[in-house]
Amino acid sequence: MSVICFGELIIDFTSMEASKELWQAERFQKNVGGAPANVAIGLHYHGVPVELWSRVGNDSFGKFLICQINRSGISTKNIIQDSGHPTKLAFVGVEKNGERYFEFHNLNSAERYMEIEDFDLGMLNKIRLFHFGGVALLGEVTSNTLMQILKIVKKNNALVSFDPNIRIDLLHDKDAVFKRLKDVLAHVDILKLSKEDWSYFFPGKSRHEILRENISLLILTEGAKGVRLLTEKQEVSVPAEDVRAVDTTGAGDAFTAAFLSKLIQASVDSPENVSSDRLNEWGRFANHWAGKVIQYRGAVTAYL
Repeated sequence: MSVICFGELIIDFTSMEASKELWQAERFQKNVGGAPANVAIGLHYHGVPVELWSRVGNDSFGKFLICQINRSGISTKNIIQDSGHPTKLAFVGVEKNGERYFEFHNLNSAERYMEIEDFDLGMLNKIRLFHFGGVALLGEVTSNTLMQILKIVKKNNALVSFDPNIRIDLLHDKDAVFKRLKDVLAHVDILKLSKEDWSYFFPGKSRHEILRENISLLILTEGAKGVRLLTEKQEVSVPAEDVRAVDTTGAGDAFTAAFLSKLIQASVDSPENVSSDRLNEWGRFANHWAGKVIQYRGAVTAYL
């Protein structure tokens, strides 16, 4: 086992009518969603052994998701079906240029109630990397479970990858979420940020100030401008590929999966020691996959 991805597994109902407002759209495509799930499917596609740890409702939507994860080839033994909380649903509006926006339903959903007893903790002794997203910080139960897991992961000297990617409109208690963010950063090796994440969570901070939080590698995604890969020693800029976007959902997750696959397959102990040539090579590979994914509707359709 090389990687565990931890966090939400949800359904994206993607509008099939570009440029129409969600309230106007009548046709939707039902897709697998949730950032950690997207990353897990991408890693599996790139040949990396991966487990997805999540929780869905014991409802028709949860059953659909478990079926789809099984079809992708990833084990579902650590995806719990919760009879007390529903599966989260996201309705995805798509603009003419492929940019997307979300409307979420069932917010008190199953992935907020992931408990330590849900999972086979012995697997944490066998992994090279643990990846999670910011939605895991929104619910108190899941965030407490996450902190317990991170302590075990770091004790076993595995790498930790984190993509905040928190929808600001979902934050009901910003102070609590910011505190949890600060707590988890002490355990993170690889931090991926969008420009919006940087300005929102680290206002006024330089790359060096963020890297001093024990971060080995900072990945800054800038949409059509590409990506910057930052360590204390170097900065590598990689341009985005010029492709026509149909739906930009999951582009960042596709980048993460592709980049992490290269890092794991190269048996790297610490990302800060990776050469600039390798960072450039891996960044181009990851950008290629981000560009490929956005040519399809749905975050993981390109893999399936």
